[in-house]
Amino acid sequence: MLMDEPKDDKAGFVFNPNDSTEETKSPESTDPAASEPLNSEQTSEKDDEPLFNWSAPNSYSSSKSFNWYLVLIVATLALTAAVYFITKDKITTAVILVSGLLVGVYGAKKPKNVSYQLTRDGFAVNGRHYKFGEFRSYTIVSHGNNRSAILTPLKRFVPYMYINFASDMEQEISNSLADVLPQDISHKDTLDNVLRKIGF
Repeated sequence: MLMDEPKDDKAGFVFNPNDSTEETKSPESTDPAASEPLNSEQTSEKDDEPLFNWSAPNSYSSSKSFNWYLVLIVATLALTAAVYFITKDKITTAVILVSGLLVGVYGAKKPKNVSYQLTRDGFAVNGRHYKFGEFRSYTIVSHGNNRSAILTPLKRFVPYMYINFASDMEQEISNSLADVLPQDISHKDTLDNVLRKIGF
């Protein structure tokens, strides 16, 4: 009687002692640091990192003498009388009179110190931040031993922005602004020229 050939316990199964029952790990799972996203603060400098901090007066207007106020009063009354006799418009006359009064009150105010901060993407005035992207160009004007950087806004009907600083900071401020904005050497601010001529 022929003996039956031994059969494997499981068809097609071949035992290999080097086999492991553990699952094959992917390269991502073996290196936990590889799955962590890169921190942008580690690869690039912060745009809002302060470059300079300083304080300066919000205005470089000179102190007004008695003659300055006397000229203002005479000029206001003369202009008010001329407008009234020409137009007979009481509203316009009142506006001119009130405007002269406001100029006198504003001229009597003493400049206040303002805190400035310059960063790579903008600047702050008393904690209020502005982006360089809101401006078209800049220019620097002199006020004796002091300077002002005048920034021209992109939007119409938006006033110029003034950054005041001492003359010894001019090179640093100018270099920082030149990195982000073109300098307008031909800049002419009519209002600024008028205010400077009348003592503001």
